[in-house]
Amino acid sequence: MTVYVPEEFSSDEADVLRRYFTNLDGPVFALVNLPEVVKGALFARYSRSPKSLRRLFLDEFVGDLDISGDQTVDATIGLARAEELYEKVFFEYGDDSVAQLGGVHLACEQASNILTKVLEWGRLMSYLEQSTRYIAYDSRLGGRYRYFRDPAADKWTGLGVLLGEQVAKEMGVKMTPVETTWGNSVAALQSGQIDAMFVLDATEERKKALDFPANPLLWYAQGVLTKDGLAAKNWADLDKPEVRIGVALGTATDRDLTVRLPKAKIERFTNTDETVAAFMSGRVDAIGFYHPALVIAYSKIRKGKVVVPQPVVALPTSVGIRREADTAFRDQLNTIIGKLYTSGQTQALYAQYLKTKNIDAATVPGVMKETLGQ
Repeated sequence: MTVYVPEEFSSDEADVLRRYFTNLDGPVFALVNLPEVVKGALFARYSRSPKSLRRLFLDEFVGDLDISGDQTVDATIGLARAEELYEKVFFEYGDDSVAQLGGVHLACEQASNILTKVLEWGRLMSYLEQSTRYIAYDSRLGGRYRYFRDPAADKWTGLGVLLGEQVAKEMGVKMTPVETTWGNSVAALQSGQIDAMFVLDATEERKKALDFPANPLLWYAQGVLTKDGLAAKNWADLDKPEVRIGVALGTATDRDLTVRLPKAKIERFTNTDETVAAFMSGRVDAIGFYHPALVIAYSKIRKGKVVVPQPVVALPTSVGIRREADTAFRDQLNTIIGKLYTSGQTQALYAQYLKTKNIDAATVPGVMKETLGQ
């Protein structure tokens, strides 16, 4: 269990916040003494901000409110100005979910994705999440990163880790995991912080700064997580007006399926978590994304089926390394990952990883191009 990290406020800030928030030092709190339009606008803005709700209120809303009235807990604000704020958020962000943000407003901050799904399982409330696109996962909060590592074992897990360990074993060296992010991977490799970044796509942009082995590490494909009974053997099965498909807004999947499925109803959500939540609630019939991520989503919700429709749209991923004049390391790495792939060990390691998620690898698409879509 992790500990909530409370924020610090100046005495003047705390004086303002006490009028509108039920507490200043806990993860769960309610908004009080604010018109519905202000609360709705605040929550709508919060979904697209990296700030906490209290800090966002201080930085972006207090200046627009009339707080010169009653200094007790019954403080009042300028309602006309609040309505202007609500209209501004509605039109600037085009978010029709703002319309449902009237009512009792209860916030739960610093919640994990798992806790979020538990809270949203019930249908007695209307939920709005802070988009993970605005969360800095490469910075620490209270001395810890905002992602999970088993504290008991103090060990990293995942397919990339298993592949890295196997490659290190083949090389006769020991693998030492180093904390970084995909966004920082190029700088980490160039500075010598890490020697290899597994499951890193060899994009043309990255090839300008890094080196990659010629052999692919594994393959991932455009897939769908469908509701039970929905046929998806071919993309044509989904290209129908009555089929609702959820995607994360602005992603490669969004762009691809918009073109590939012109007749289907494409529903766009802020991020993958919101897309999965829509699938769980029945708002969409299927969700689109790359199939390994869909398999992990399935492992959490245990609903539907992961399918890679025909024709298969597959991409290889690789291992990023520093570009050096001596290509010995790259050549050795290329030989090893090629051997792992052709021998079936890569798929076997994927199956080993899925077993930790209580998934039989035979029931979901694999990571070899030759078997995708079968």
